[in-house]
Amino acid sequence: MRNFKQTFFLVFILTNLISTTISFSQSFYVDGGSGNDSNTGNSLASAWKTIQHAMNISSAGSTVYIKGGTYMEQLTVNVSGTSGNQIVFRNYQNDSVKVNGNNANVTLLSITDKSFVTIQGLIFQNTLGNGSIGITINGASENITIKKNLIQNIRWTVSASTIPTSNDNCNPFVVYGDNASASISNLVVDSNEIRNNINGFSENLTLDGNVSGFIISHNKVHDNTNIGILCAGHYQTSSNPATDQARNGTVSDNETYNNVSLYATSGGLYVDGGRKIIVERNKSYGNGYGIEIGCEQVGTLDSVTVRGNIFFNNQTAGLAIGGYNYPTTGQVLKCTVSNNVLFNNDYSQSGMGEFYLSKVSNCLFENNIAFTSNQNIVLSSDYASLQSNSYNYNDYFSNSGTSAQNLIQFKFNTTNYTGFSAYQTGTSQDANSMYADPTFVNSNIANPATINFSLQSGSGCVDKGDPIHVIINNELDFFGNTRIINSRIDIGAVEHGNITSIQNEKGNNLFISIYPNPTKNILYLKYSEPVESFNVEIFDMRGNKIKPNQMNDSGVGKIDLSSLENGLYLMNIILNNKYQSFKIVKIN
Repeated sequence: MRNFKQTFFLVFILTNLISTTISFSQSFYVDGGSGNDSNTGNSLASAWKTIQHAMNISSAGSTVYIKGGTYMEQLTVNVSGTSGNQIVFRNYQNDSVKVNGNNANVTLLSITDKSFVTIQGLIFQNTLGNGSIGITINGASENITIKKNLIQNIRWTVSASTIPTSNDNCNPFVVYGDNASASISNLVVDSNEIRNNINGFSENLTLDGNVSGFIISHNKVHDNTNIGILCAGHYQTSSNPATDQARNGTVSDNETYNNVSLYATSGGLYVDGGRKIIVERNKSYGNGYGIEIGCEQVGTLDSVTVRGNIFFNNQTAGLAIGGYNYPTTGQVLKCTVSNNVLFNNDYSQSGMGEFYLSKVSNCLFENNIAFTSNQNIVLSSDYASLQSNSYNYNDYFSNSGTSAQNLIQFKFNTTNYTGFSAYQTGTSQDANSMYADPTFVNSNIANPATINFSLQSGSGCVDKGDPIHVIINNELDFFGNTRIINSRIDIGAVEHGNITSIQNEKGNNLFISIYPNPTKNILYLKYSEPVESFNVEIFDMRGNKIKPNQMNDSGVGKIDLSSLENGLYLMNIILNNKYQSFKIVKIN
């Protein structure tokens, strides 16, 4: 018979060993110029030579610092970290680390069935050939973070003007969930730049198949020859139809522009056959569509939320939503499109206007601003089977002005309506919507860097959204601020109470947005036009000055609040001896 006290003691020890997370932290170095893979790698003087060697032997908790230079390597991550002990591969200090394909048909970085790995601050560039890839993640990988990298010049051919066939492809960044029973999960793709790629029939940042649980945020995807960001499903990437969808993720705070295909309409953002995805606070312009929510394969897309985004000056529709020839192909169900701004889209005058609908049912469209070009087309549809959709509390306006209220066009369930009142009467939709100038702060699309779709004081869109709108899933406005002020939501992407104005040196109103508020560390200031300088003062609630700052840039300033304790502060912005005050909140 076993001794009870001895058994209890062993169980106590084992329980504590299992429940205690031990963190291991060790630094290693790679120097392609003077390193040697026979070295220990634990200092710059004894650095390894190749990144691949580090990716073969690094242990959980390691951070591998890579010295600047050009590395002609095709990398495969062969190690994994553990919970609390991530393995990080990153550039040393601010060095420029280039993983270069030397214009060959190669894959620059591959991660398969690995976990707790971070890739940060590297440049992946210069592949050439059909099927070449910048970064690929496959299998059942989990807890992978890809951040602050640059991916450029991934090309299937040398000329962007070459028309591809369906067999011509390359992928700057592709995530394939090809394990039917275990998903790629806890994936973070943050603050990367993807540019100047010649894609053929492929996209730039792609999630496809069994991918469940992801954050795609703060990326800049631009000047490419196909779709910017894609979340896809039903392409048999996973052999199990039940897991063959990108799902349970967010696509937020990204900027996609000038992603235009020569063979088809390419969206800055595209959810194709995905499920339970939130698309919020993105800015998409100069693409084919601003965003497309569709389902090209047999099956359904459902429960996608598109909120707080800005879509402007795109080639065709600002937002296209729906499947095609269901049941031969897919359809779109149970989606919400709310608090977006669609402005001056369809510059090609295709006739799609701001909204284009196809096979879509049981969806909600509310609190949006659709501001058309002189074409005056708000909504178009080529299908009669638009079932059980609801439209309300939207604001419609035309660049042609107030008189265009009787000229704007809606093609609803294949019936054409000219004039806002005729559309309301004929469809029984948009009963609480309006035709009114939203009076944006700055809608000059000639300079996208300074454009500001915040509402001016006196805008008819302030406090005119759905009065029973419910905040769910941490909904914020476009700038990351509180979504409802004064108990009722505004129409549009920006809640008015988060913006103020002060006169500049010319006597004109300078509109200022601050975001995010509350903030953890960095507070951003965006103003409607460049200024030479202005001062910022921050006080605690006892009146003590905490952090004076001099701001001097051309559009966006930032203040580091990481040294402050959590709490409420007062911030004064001072220009020409005049000041405007904000309350700001510092949180963990």
